[in-house]
Amino acid sequence: MGPDRATPDPSDGQRAHRQEKRSGSADEKLRADLDLLRDSPEADSFIVPLQIGQSVQPMTLREVAKRFQEEPSVLHAVANHYRTYLEYESTREFLRDLPKLIDKGPAPEHETILGRGMLTWAAEERQTDRYGFLYLYKAKGHQEEVIPLNPSPSGRSGRLIAHVLETRDSTHVGDVFLKIEPITPQVGERIVLGEGRLVVHEGLVGIKPADGREIFHCDPRTLYRAHSQTVELIFQEST
Repeated sequence: MGPDRATPDPSDGQRAHRQEKRSGSADEKLRADLDLLRDSPEADSFIVPLQIGQSVQPMTLREVAKRFQEEPSVLHAVANHYRTYLEYESTREFLRDLPKLIDKGPAPEHETILGRGMLTWAAEERQTDRYGFLYLYKAKGHQEEVIPLNPSPSGRSGRLIAHVLETRDSTHVGDVFLKIEPITPQVGERIVLGEGRLVVHEGLVGIKPADGREIFHCDPRTLYRAHSQTVELIFQEST
């Protein structure tokens, strides 16, 4: 396990290939791809830059469907590219509906300090959009050492908060798909990372939302405000 040091790389393709779980024969998939490219409301306006020979040619979805209908691999790649675009457009809409959570109030009595250290998460959390499990670490030479968590009220409902103790510039590029970049907070900020049921597992801590969603267990916008910062990780139990 190591911190997520995201740069745009092929591993992000895992996100694009979630649609690969569709069932059906090759012919059914080909028809689905063709229907998507031909029937989309953006069939004549969504532009895809395709490498053809030594040049890059911008083509609309409809043009791709017409030109490459006998080349399923090209159709499938373009269709998945467009599916990913649609998925993340809806994701951005979802994120706009999430509250921007910065807690300015004093610490109440019903809080548990889970640990102190630099906050991060594994690359899988970003690649799957779960943003669920986090952990604390400290620098040890050129390595990172995971910091064990204190006993916690796992299973209880409440808010996961990062109380900023020290700040530094994050080396993370952020989430390219979601267009979120790291922001350096102020010392003393109490950043609410998420709300739900506390889950602690093998040195990781997470929040399971009450609505059962599988993505954005924590708010990625506030996570990237806390990434690589030295924080006091707090669970604030609901009363």
